[in-house]
Amino acid sequence: MVKKYQIHDNFARPFEVTVDGKTVTIVKGKYNETKDTYEYTKELKVYTCDEIWIGKSSGPPHADHTKSQAKSFIGNSILLQISARRYVYIGDSIYEFDLEAGEKVEKYFSLIGNNDVPYPILRGSKNVYFMLDRKYITRDEFPDLYTDKEWENAYSTYYGVWDPVNHIKQGSFEKMAKKMKGIKTIAKREF
Repeated sequence: MVKKYQIHDNFARPFEVTVDGKTVTIVKGKYNETKDTYEYTKELKVYTCDEIWIGKSSGPPHADHTKSQAKSFIGNSILLQISARRYVYIGDSIYEFDLEAGEKVEKYFSLIGNNDVPYPILRGSKNVYFMLDRKYITRDEFPDLYTDKEWENAYSTYYGVWDPVNHIKQGSFEKMAKKMKGIKTIAKREF
């Protein structure tokens, strides 16, 4: 069965992804103000995939939508496996990258936050990959995340919390994160 998904990015829909079995076609969209819709005309890439993970946002308590609205956010971002260690992230931008040797994908989350922004996370067997930042951290740094709901919201742990009194960020893991390997940008973010 052929399925189409429009990728979310801050209320924009920059890419349309068609999944036909293991074949994935990515088309770039442009907003037509007159018609008040996106028109997808520029084919960017076609991949034959080993695995495909469709981003989903489950709803409260962390998502910026209700549980009944969750269906509207299926396909807000997508992860593809194109070879043993090579993957493609389709979201605010599109890029290929390599997982660490011996790493396996356990789960892909794509929580929708404020302003229709997905916060996609790849939970691997050894590391946690933060797709917006193109970085990863060992899973050992997240001992308090047990349930899928908690993992779906791992960006809040990664970014830490802002202390408005002292004007500093507390508990952030950003500085200890490592850059993903083998990154090749296919399409940059539009804005």
